Amino acid sequence: MQQIALAPPGTQACTLDIKKFHCTFPVLPSHKPWLVVQGLPNQFFIDHAHPFGATCASSNAGMITNDVVDIWKAEGVFPVPKYEDDLKVFCVPSPPGTFHDGDSSYDYDHTKMLCHIAPLHVPWHEEKGDNHFLFITTFIGFQWDIPQKLVSLPDDKCLKFHKCVRHFLNDFQGLP
Repeated sequence: MQQIALAPPGTQACTLDIKKFHCTFPVLPSHKPWLVVQGLPNQFFIDHAHPFGATCASSNAGMITNDVVDIWKAEGVFPVPKYEDDLKVFCVPSPPGTFHDGDSSYDYDHTKMLCHIAPLHVPWHEEKGDNHFLFITTFIGFQWDIPQKLVSLPDDKCLKFHKCVRHFLNDFQGLP
């Protein structure tokens, strides 16, 4: 990720995750029998996947996270990579910044960042994500070490995937 490779010294990040996002943003067919979805730039199509009852739609959450990112960008909170309901907000040092952490000053902190989008009432997951900006954090299953400019798979994930491979090999051992 370029955000890691090009991060100036003092850069921090904060992970946010929308709580149960597949269940949080329903589509009410009488209100919205279809959704307009953007594919490639300037290419739109109509998604009719929700006309038969109030169901969840990941594109609804995607639209909400897009709005969150757009608002933050307009307010000077960026860069913000996202994956569906997972957001990684970066905070780079700014000499005139009014928020201080160690030797660095920043233009915003966790509280200020969330104040910009408070009217949206986004339900953040309490256990997934960070309560403040960090130098080392996890995002979409990877550990991001910003000072070391390193993105890696945490040990518990390595062990999980290693176990899956071992089970697969054991289950298929001896088959023709």
